[in-house]
Amino acid sequence: MTQVSSRRWSPPPLIRNPIQRWALILGSGIYLLLALSTLSIDGARIARGWERSSRVFAGFLQPDFASRWSDIQTGVLESLTMTVVATVIGVIISIPIGFGAAQGGFI
Repeated sequence: MTQVSSRRWSPPPLIRNPIQRWALILGSGIYLLLALSTLSIDGARIARGWERSSRVFAGFLQPDFASRWSDIQTGVLESLTMTVVATVIGVIISIPIGFGAAQGGFI
């Protein structure tokens, strides 16, 4: 009988040398702290941003289709037009390539 090991397999570390691995982690942490210390973070500006983003997300939950219908209609028509044009161009390009790639084709 064979014995089953209780240890789980884990992939080898990307950097095998532990000194190099910890030096890279420590250096990355120091770099991150230095980079964050150069940012001018303003609490009032963050509060205004949260307020604005909450209004945007509230608009997702209760969309206003009535007053924006002309913009929505224009966007839908543009999307459908792009879809049809891209399909036609794709077919026009793919037909000669298909005939050229087929065995015993016209070329």
